[in-house]
Amino acid sequence: MDRHRLSLAVLFALCAIVLVIVAAPAVHAQHRPGDRSHWNQWSQPMVADTVLNVLGRGSLDGETLYLPPGERISIEASAVDQDGRPFPQERFRFGFDLDSSCRGLVQLEDFEHGTIHLRTADRTGTCNVLFWVPNNMNLDRPLQIEVGRRGGAYLQPKPGVRPPGAYGRGDDGVDSHNVFVATSVFEAILGREADNRWLSEASAEVGRGHTRDLIRSLLDSPEFRERRSRLSPDQLLESFYRGLLGRDVDPSGQRNYIGDVRNGHYEGVIVDILGSEEYRQRLAVNDRGGARHR
Repeated sequence: MDRHRLSLAVLFALCAIVLVIVAAPAVHAQHRPGDRSHWNQWSQPMVADTVLNVLGRGSLDGETLYLPPGERISIEASAVDQDGRPFPQERFRFGFDLDSSCRGLVQLEDFEHGTIHLRTADRTGTCNVLFWVPNNMNLDRPLQIEVGRRGGAYLQPKPGVRPPGAYGRGDDGVDSHNVFVATSVFEAILGREADNRWLSEASAEVGRGHTRDLIRSLLDSPEFRERRSRLSPDQLLESFYRGLLGRDVDPSGQRNYIGDVRNGHYEGVIVDILGSEEYRQRLAVNDRGGARHR
């Protein structure tokens, strides 16, 4: 009896192998190598990457969120799937966890249709947050939040940048706005006027939100390295004020920044001045067409 059962089991196994061999050519004929259409019939979109967009004032530069103090800030979160297409927003789930360093500085008010609403305190400070997607540790994104003057409007370029030919104001004011930022940064760091070709490329970078990248490239240039080797920290700070604010450094600025300049923290000083109320007023006057850079 046992031998009979064993024989039947072997027979069924052989039949299964024969069916697989017979069916394989048919499957191969239906799905040619490189043809993924059969996968698309049943595969589901997966979150492959995420995008954060700060609405209104403030900006995201690299892994740092720059936010103005004392305001309600909205951040739009979206995703793309494995094929580079927008992931369905109604299915997108994410977390935004403020750590203890944010207590008293940044408050998470609510989520609404993929938008994060934050409230910043009326003071400056820095804290950390984790943006994450459930069940995907590869998409964990640690961010730093910096609340203060650096969250100013200078990191919010006007959209629709056209390559400018000079300082002139276009019909929508876009050229003048971005050229003004690029020009002031160039003159602050290198102490001379920029040529129009450089301004055309640099203002486009400002329009894309890459102001800090522009600052870093100038600070890393051989020309600036040579310049800082022959200028004192006081002279460098004077150059920063002249280029950005169009005036000499005052006693308050001297106290606030000279230590950073001596320690080589040039980027932080320049970014802080760019976010100041005085610089924003200069930028606003330029946008209205009331002033050139000089």
